[in-house]
Amino acid sequence: MSKPKVHAKIERATLFDKLKESDRGCVILMGAILEEDLRRLHHAKVNLIFAERGITDTTKIDVDGRLPNFAVKIFAAFECALISEEERNALDLIRNLRNEAAHLEYKFSFEDEGVKKRLNKLRDVVSPERTNTEWAGQKRNFLALATELDETLKSKHTELVRQINAL
Repeated sequence: MSKPKVHAKIERATLFDKLKESDRGCVILMGAILEEDLRRLHHAKVNLIFAERGITDTTKIDVDGRLPNFAVKIFAAFECALISEEERNALDLIRNLRNEAAHLEYKFSFEDEGVKKRLNKLRDVVSPERTNTEWAGQKRNFLALATELDETLKSKHTELVRQINAL
């Protein structure tokens, strides 16, 4: 007798989940979320191009193999006009923070002066009208800015899907 298959429901991390993470974990998690947003955006763009040409079989197209990492996904999204220069700069700042958090043996902290400077640059790019609210905590500031970028990328994906469905 075979065991029944169990399918776990996949859920995105909530704000509470992100706040529970260490500073290092928070940056790595948001980097992964934004990289996945870009992957989905690229897939939607390829599907839109194919749909506009009446091509229905996209199974042989390996978009992921041609976009192997976060840096390439960011570059390609900018070159294909999927993201603005400001979004590219913001994603590069987050990618650099993520790489630092993931690859350095030293403790990663939002309270580090170098990290704070990059968070200020990120704020200037993503939401210049936002004031520096250190009282809320650097992690909350980072999450607010990264989430704003996440929402923008998801909105762009939704628009591409809408265009595909309209064909």
